[in-house]
Parts: sequence; structure tokens; C-alpha cells
Amino acid sequence: LSVVNDVSCDYASPANPLPFYDDATTLFKPTLRVAEADGESPAVDVIAIDHLPTLLPELSSSNFSKALAPYLEALDAPLEHRAWKDLTALYQQQLEKNTA
Repeated sequence: LSVVNDVSCDYASPANPLPFYDDATTLFKPTLRVAEADGESPAVDVIAIDHLPTLLPELSSSNFSKALAPYLEALDAPLEHRAWKDLTALYQQQLEKNTA
């Protein structure tokens, strides 16, 4: 994981779902570094552009939906779809690495 995109952009609220950052980002500076690379893990950046969903809502919604739909449709048989197979293998690999 190297980038977190917080679409809630609720960084100033006590109910912030991602309390590890405290500032919004902008279109001109779209990322905020929240953790440096340490040799084992990559650096982690946050994207928190509070008006991003309003820029081109219909176009972005339809394009995102079109791109996401095949993956959601594959949820009934996830291990038959390459993306889900790869993600499951990566998850197992990370789980074994972090619990060893």
C-alpha cells in the first residue's frame, strides 16, 4: 500500500475515518506524505482533495462504474477471475510474512 485516497476528506472531524493525516490536498499538490519508506515498506501518501468528486461527476461515475463492474460481477466466483486470484495470493503472502 503506497497511496490512500480518502474520498470522505473528513480530516478535521472527530469522526475522521482515517485519523493519520490532518490536512487536505489540492489539485496542484494532490498528495500528502504520511509515512516515509523504511526499507521494508514503501512511503505512504494520502490523496484528500475535498472537491474531487464534484469535478466531473457524471463522467467519473460512469467511467468508474464501467471499470469496476466486471470485478464486482466476478465476486460470485472470485477465484476464477485473475484479479481476485492475484489479490488473494498477495493477501496470503502478506499475511504469512506479517504473522511469521
